[in-house]
Amino acid sequence: MNELSRHGDHVTEVLEATIGTFLKIQEQQRRVYDCLPAEISKTYQEQAQEYVSFQLLMIQNLLLRSKASYERLKTETTAAFNRITQRDSSVMKSISILTMVFLPATFISTMFSMPFFQDDDDQWKVSVDFWIYWAVSVPLTFVIFVIWALFPYALDAWKAFKAKALRGKRYEMQQLV
Repeated sequence: MNELSRHGDHVTEVLEATIGTFLKIQEQQRRVYDCLPAEISKTYQEQAQEYVSFQLLMIQNLLLRSKASYERLKTETTAAFNRITQRDSSVMKSISILTMVFLPATFISTMFSMPFFQDDDDQWKVSVDFWIYWAVSVPLTFVIFVIWALFPYALDAWKAFKAKALRGKRYEMQQLV
């Protein structure tokens, strides 16, 4: 669809340039007919002017048609993107639900599989090293959330850096030319 849109833009530009050319042809035609001797038939002049006017009108109609097609294409593109976004949203919702279903059970099974719990003499005892689990997992969770929160800003900064570098390369190439 992007290629169609690009070609539609090109067609519109060409038609607009053609209309400008035909307007200049009409203007020049009038000047030439004003300078011609009176022997040339007025009927011939009028027919020639009407022919150019008709061609100009046809090109203007083509331009209107091109713009209407371009607008329809933009609408179709937007609708397609909306459908894709909606599908992505549904997939993300499914993943979230699966995570909510399995995460608590995974946490509990992982917790009880650690050697921090002991079953001695029919009594549950917690190891004295149980604090290590919390000392590692809480800061790690915090670091992951900080990275997640800062990632969009880092990505924007990287994109700005790359864009600036690209503009610098373009400027250098223009200086060489």
